[in-house]
This record gives sequence, structure tokens and C-alpha cells, in this order.
Amino acid sequence: MIGRLIALLACCAAGAAAAAPLTVRSGDHPGFSRLVIYMAADPEWRFGRVDGGYELRVTAPDGFDTAAVYDMIRPDRIAALEDRGDGRLALSVECDCHGDAFVIPQGIVIDIRDGPAPVGSGFEARLEAPAAPDTIAGADPVPPIRATPVAPAGPAPVLLPGVALPGVPGLRPDAPLSEVPGQAVPPIDPMRDTTPAVAALSPDGGMPGQDLSPTDVDLAVEEAAREIAEQLGRAADQGLVALSPPPAPVAVAPAPDTAQALPEDAPVSTETSPPGTLADHLRVQTVVDRDRPASALPPGDGDTCIADGRLDLAAWAGDRVEMAPYRVALVDAHDRPDPKAIRDAARHAVAIGFGAEARALLNAFDVPVPEAGLLDQLARLVDGGTLPASDLAGQIGCAGRAALWAVLARGRLMPGDPVDTAAVQAAFAALPPGLRRSLGPGLAAIFLEMGDADSAAALRNAMARAADGASPGLELLDARLGLPAGVDRLDRLAALSQGDSPEAVAALIALLEGMADAGKAPDDRLLLQAATLAMERGGTPEGVGLARAHLRGLIVAGRLPKAYDGLASLRAAGDLDEATLEALRVEAMAAVADAPLPDLAQVLPRLLAGSLPALPGGAADAARRALALRLIDMGLPAAALQVMAARAAPPELADRLILARMHLADGAPEAALAELAGANGLEADVLLARALMATGRPDGALAALARAGDAGDDALAQAAWRAGDWDRVAALGAQLQRSAAALAEDPPGDPETAQGASALLDVAADLLRRSEEVQRVYRQLVDGPAGG
Repeated sequence: MIGRLIALLACCAAGAAAAAPLTVRSGDHPGFSRLVIYMAADPEWRFGRVDGGYELRVTAPDGFDTAAVYDMIRPDRIAALEDRGDGRLALSVECDCHGDAFVIPQGIVIDIRDGPAPVGSGFEARLEAPAAPDTIAGADPVPPIRATPVAPAGPAPVLLPGVALPGVPGLRPDAPLSEVPGQAVPPIDPMRDTTPAVAALSPDGGMPGQDLSPTDVDLAVEEAAREIAEQLGRAADQGLVALSPPPAPVAVAPAPDTAQALPEDAPVSTETSPPGTLADHLRVQTVVDRDRPASALPPGDGDTCIADGRLDLAAWAGDRVEMAPYRVALVDAHDRPDPKAIRDAARHAVAIGFGAEARALLNAFDVPVPEAGLLDQLARLVDGGTLPASDLAGQIGCAGRAALWAVLARGRLMPGDPVDTAAVQAAFAALPPGLRRSLGPGLAAIFLEMGDADSAAALRNAMARAADGASPGLELLDARLGLPAGVDRLDRLAALSQGDSPEAVAALIALLEGMADAGKAPDDRLLLQAATLAMERGGTPEGVGLARAHLRGLIVAGRLPKAYDGLASLRAAGDLDEATLEALRVEAMAAVADAPLPDLAQVLPRLLAGSLPALPGGAADAARRALALRLIDMGLPAAALQVMAARAAPPELADRLILARMHLADGAPEAALAELAGANGLEADVLLARALMATGRPDGALAALARAGDAGDDALAQAAWRAGDWDRVAALGAQLQRSAAALAEDPPGDPETAQGASALLDVAADLLRRSEEVQRVYRQLVDGPAGG
């Protein structure tokens, strides 16, 4: 009878699902293939047998998005998927397999498992042919009954000791979730929001989703009320319960946004719910409560490290992977959730790599679970996610097991991060073998990106000890490390990159990144493969990595217009952190400095129109200076100034010399002198001499060139010419300059000192000769450059 009441409540509370295509994702596991149908609200669904396999029926007018399903699974269990319209998704199953289905906070999970179905599995019941819903004049059709995430089956729910829940035939304490024709529901606080979101049971113990006619509903309410009253009366007469009037209304503080994680040794409350209430056997949860994430760890100052005992995943895993023993203990004999049992079950799921299942367990009960926040973060990390803003990421300076999880949470290491690599290696070696196999390639890649090949090799060895033989992840890591010796690393990555498996995608990313680091341009086939896979996996970590690698390949191949298109797309998507995006922009700017003139003319306006990379550092500064010098040589000093002004840090000597050169090219020698103040060195002295010459101070220019020593004879001769240093001009100058210097140093004779007519005639003749020589030199100086 209680089953009918639960079905009635769920029926009355059912709402319409979001009218949008439902995304379907997939995954292969040992013994089963999994589909996840993502839904934004409590799903309305049915799942059962049809001709050729199984069918899922949900309220989804816009159908299912199954484009990426076969990226991750093989067709040996699920041969085909067909969207039959009206919210019907058909699964063609031709193997010796059976279906199972359950709900998680993100939607509906369907497993096609090897072997025959368990005895009594409700999902083997045949679905009736779809038909229009029955209606009653003047009334809306009764909506289908919905089911939501609930706890796995435990002991048979009871209303009072010794009174089993009606309508659940054959329920055993050790029954797996797939065998329960209506899942057991943990209790809630009756003061919480009572929007029903419980697993539905039909009046006769049938599958969730069976329609109830209005007459059945009226009879169910009346019969439920009578049976509950009789049981409560009998129990009160036997002294099992004490009946009391309803409590006066009290003000209840708003529920916190997240459930607080309890310390490891915090006492767990054993206080029971008010006796004799139906809420002891119903779990009511709002959509907001259901989708609310577990709380983060208590904020810390970064100096307090998580104790190793709280991260002992090897102990959590035990010696078996079965989760049934943990499910049995989730609720006690009175249908009350056991917080520590929930914690232990979530720990076990994390330790064997079932992160999504662990999070579903933590979110399935309205009770505070010890270590809930920590376990939620670990669950996300074992599923391959990152949490760069989490408290685990703040444990990067710790010397214990927390160091490993800090690196995984960050997803990358930056120069200066105080990571204890020995602690990371030791913690990784202590992980259960399955986690070493799954987490090893990604963790090693973080260290390889930092250039720490030794740490990556140590992680690789620990991963190899956990493998039964060669695995795709281990082969990929060996290729990235250049193992075995003598095999070209890029050639091996190229061989592993064929296909679209996760390892092949990772190999393709590593291949393109490695080619970019080596300055090797990828061919059109590789670029097309990367662009296609990046589009297919848009928004996922793999898609972002492919887009970045494809962009670097375009830069190295000299396809700068397309590279700048890719830069704009990545920046608009917001998938990359600012440091990575800045590094890509610096790489593109360095390529612009060496680009052919047509490409330079095409991308330079786009480069100058946006904000230029401002990262200080060797690669960024080298790219900025190279581009500025090329713009100066092209006669574009204003553009060079824009490039140099983007540097965030104060200018170094190399920057000041380029700025001085730029000001000289722009006709501003005084600004060049300001940049050269206090500068020393050959280039600085030569530029100083040019600036002094341009401001009419040849003596200072000559002194600067003399100080430079190796400035060159031409520059020194020109300064000497301007300063009137005829000895240097005679020694270093061009032929015309030396002739002029000779004339300047050999004055003509003085007629007044001539003795006699003969001497006077000689002086006059010399004056005439020198006059002709001076006129000749002067005309050459006027008609053509004399070297300065």
C-alpha cells in the first residue's frame, strides 16, 4: 500500500522535461557498455524490451544527440541506436547481454551488460506499443511516473519494525540495484522542501512509469490512508511508537548551498526522525538540492596539508572491486542512511576509478557525509577532470600524498610551483593499479610539459608495474619519452596517432606539439586530421588540446592568416588560461617577424589592432624585438614603437637600444639620446654617436666612436670629417675626404713673405693651382656625397 502512495506522490509531482535534444555520451568498460543521456531536470522515463533490443522512452520532443556515441564504444554490445521520435531511443542489442538503467544527478544511465539478466529484472519486461495518453473530458492527461537518483537497494524498507514495505515482491537485502523493481528511498528531514522526487512504484509492484487512472488514484489514496492509520494504531497499542500532536511551526534557516564536509573523526549523529511520520520512509528532494555540488574543503592558508591517512586510496580499494557489499550497508534496518557507510562506499568507488558513481552516492542522501567535499574533488580527478581553483590544488607545496592530487587538480605546473616531485612519485606508486594505469599518462604529461623528463620516466615505471602488459596509455607515454632508445619519438607518435581513440588523439596532440617545438612544419594531412577532431570534440579537454596543437602547426607551417583566425577563435571560446593564450600569441608574433612580405602585410594590421602580448621573458622579448627591428628596417618606426610599448616590465638595455634606433629612424635624435643615457657597449656608443651627429655635436660623436673602438673606419671617418679632425680623415676617410684633408693641412704660401719677383711668381702659381684643386674638390663635395 505504501508503494501505491509513493507512486501517487511521484505521479502528481511529475513535470515536463526540457524540450531540447538530449545529449548521449558513451563509454566502454570491462563487462558492459554505458550510455549516459544528459537531462537538465528530473527525468520522466521508461526502459524495457522491444523487438530487436531495448527502448528508452522520455519526454524529449526534440530527440537525441547521438553524434559522438560510437567515438568511445564498439558495436559489439550496442549494435545500433535509432531515434524513433516522440522521445523514443531504440538500442539494437544482438549479444548475450541484458539491460540495466538508473538515474544520476546528470540524467539517465543505461548499461548493456554481458550475460543473462538477473532473475526478476524489471527491465526485461516488454514495453507496450506507444499510444496517445488517455484523457478525461475537462482534465489533463495523467503524466508518466518519474524516477530520480536514489540509493542502491539495502534491507527491505519498513514502516514499523517487522512490517515490510508492500508492493515490492522478492526484495532481498543483498539485491543489486538492477534487480529492484522500484529503488529503495532514504528518509529526509520533513521540514525540507517536499517536492516529490522519489523512485516510483506501481500499485502492484511493477515497473516505474505505469500509468494510474483517476479511479485508481482515488482508491489508492483512500486505501493508503486506511492502512497507515491501522498500522500506526496497532503499533501505538503495542508501545512501539508514541503518537503526539504536530509540532508548532518553527523558523527554519535556509539550507546551505553545499553540504559541509565533516572531519575524519567527527561524531556522526544517530538521532532519529520524529517517530511515526511518513517522512521516515520517503526521500523528497528539489531539483536545486539534487544538482547542488558537494562542498569544497574548508578554506585554508596553504600551509596545512591533508594527512596521508585521508588519502589512502589503496586501503579504500581493498582486494575486490564489487560495490554490492557497500550498497547493502548504506541504510540501516530502519531505512536511515548511514553517513559513514556512504563515505566508505564513495571511497571505494573513488579507489577503483568510478568517480561519477562516487559523486552520485554523495548526492543521493540528505545527510552530512564525513569527508564529502574531499571525496567529491577526488571523484572528479579520477575521472580525468581538473580543479585548478580547488583546495586540493592549493596543496601543491605539501610533502605527502596531497602533492599528487594537487598536481592532478591543477592540470599543469608553472615555473616556480613548489611541487615535491619525490612525494608525487611516492604517492603515485602507492595508488591502486587501476588508477596508476588511468592517471599515469596524464600525470606524466604534466611533468613533460615542464621539461621534467626524469619525473615522467619515474611515473612511467610505476605505471608499467601496474600493467599486465602493453597498454595504449603506456605505449603513448613511451613514445613521448623516446623509449625504447634508437626509435625516433616523432615517428612513433605519428604511428600511434592513427584513429580517433583517446590514446590516438593524445598521440596526435603530442606529435604536433613536438613538431612545433622542433620547428618542423606538419603536412596537410596532419593539420586536417587535427582540425577535424578538434571540431568533433569542441569544448572537451581533448578538443582544446587539439585546437592548440593545430594552431601551433599552422604557425610553424607559415600559415599565419589561418593561425590568427584560430587565435581569435580560441580567445573567444575562453577554453585556454591566459598564460597559455599569451604564449601562443608570442609564438605567432615571432613567426610574423620572419614571415614573407605578403603574409606580413596581411597579418600585421590584425596584430597591431589588438592588444599585443605583454609577457616578459626570453621568448616573448626575443619575438617582440625581432618584429620591432624588422618594422624599423621597413621604415615603420611608429609600428615598431607600438610593438615595443606592449612590454609590461621596465625596458632592458636591449629594448632601449631598439627604441633609440627607432627614434633615430623617426627623426627624433633627442629622444634617442634620452634612451641611451647611461648605456654602455659598442652598439650603444655607435647609436650615441649617430644621435650626437644628428644634433650637431660631432666632437661628442667622435669621442663616442673612439670609445667604441670597433665601431668601424667609415663611422669614425665620418665623425672625424664632421669634427674637422683632418689627421683621422687623412688616415681613414675616402679619397675625396683625404684630398680635402690634405688641402686643409697644407696651407698656401704667403705672398707678403715672398723675397723677390721669382718667389712671388712661385707663390702666385701655387695659389692658382690650389684654387683649381679646391674648386674641383668643392664641386665633388657638392655634386655627390663625400662619405657623410
